[in-house]
This record gives sequence, structure tokens and C-alpha cells, in this order.
Amino acid sequence: MTCPAGEFANSVIGGSTSATDGCTACGVGTYSEGGAVTSCTAMNCPAGKKATASSATNATDGCVECNQTWYSYGGAATMCYDSDCPAGEYAAYVAGGATTPLDGCTACTVPQYSTGGYSGSCTDQTCPAGQ
Repeated sequence: MTCPAGEFANSVIGGSTSATDGCTACGVGTYSEGGAVTSCTAMNCPAGKKATASSATNATDGCVECNQTWYSYGGAATMCYDSDCPAGEYAAYVAGGATTPLDGCTACTVPQYSTGGYSGSCTDQTCPAGQ
């Protein structure tokens, strides 16, 4: 059985009736270059990106950058995770995607503050009169 790229040969009860009968799409986070393959291979998205496409045809097909305040170690990851910036810092945009929980953490400028975590910006601090 020869399957197109993005699919693998799955068993067919009662036998195949065509060259592609029994081919099944690869799930998100896996890919196939097609042919007589019986399983899909784990994706290899770069760090800062996640796998989003089913029926992927190569190791980076459908890899997309994580949004600001999110990160990914890459590989076969199908989701991005919240950044974990310390208090006083915010998760700034990182071109190509953040690759660690602290990647892109940027200090707030005075008189701003942030509680940290996955906050995407700092907030203006307001002090009572006389302080």
C-alpha cells in the first residue's frame, strides 16, 4: 500500500481495494512523507513554535510561532505554555517565539509595575497624594 504524504498505511478489515485504501491522516504533532509507511513520525518544530496541522508532510510542516506571553520547547509540542516572568517584569514579544518560561521577560520601567507570570505589559503605578 502506498499512501500520499501526510498519511500512513492503516490496516483495512477485509483487505484493500485500491493503492491508497486504508491510508489514514497523521494527527497533529506527527507527519509522514508518504509511501509504504505504517506510522507517522513525531514533528520537529523549532523551539518557540508548536505543531498545528494534521496530515503534515515533513518535520516542520504546520509549525507556528507561539503568541506573546507563551513559549514552547518545540519538537512535537501541540500547544504553547504560559510564560512565568518574575514580579516586576512582563512577557515581551520574542521574534521566532519564546523558547523558555523566562524568555522575553523584560523589566518594567518606573513608575510601572507587573505581578509577573504571563502578563504581556506593565501597568502604571498610582500612588496616594504625598507619596
